Amino acid sequence: MPNPYLITLISVIVGAVLGAAGAMIPKLWGEKKALASAIAGEVQAILEIIERRGYLEHANRLLGQVKTANQAIWLEAPVTLNYMTVYEANATKIGLLPRKAAHNIAIFYTTIKSLIEDVTDENHHPKTEEDARQRLLGIISLLHRAFEIGRQIPKDLDAA
Repeated sequence: MPNPYLITLISVIVGAVLGAAGAMIPKLWGEKKALASAIAGEVQAILEIIERRGYLEHANRLLGQVKTANQAIWLEAPVTLNYMTVYEANATKIGLLPRKAAHNIAIFYTTIKSLIEDVTDENHHPKTEEDARQRLLGIISLLHRAFEIGRQIPKDLDAA
């Protein structure tokens, strides 16, 4: 014959576990939605800044100048502010988001950090016209990639 105290104890434990899980699920869902919205907003802001400041057009103009002037002209842009505060504050939570979104978010921010390094590191200025041409082509390619991925992220987040 089962012990009634044991059955009661097991019932209390199971009830407590289910109650705690039930209380945590809405909180986790809300945190996930807030994170998705904040990341999507930050990505959109970064893309709008790049677009409004005309970095892609400027890189293309410099590429044309390198070809005609036959000299190592370079794109420099001082970056004095951190535009990735939402991502950096929540990087450990990106795994809560849908797999494809988390993947693209990591690629987007790594691409942006690479671009920042390319235009701010004075130790990597090109020495020759060909080096300048190749590096500008690389920056142009990274800018296109950032836009492609950045525009996909909100769609990936909405799909969840």
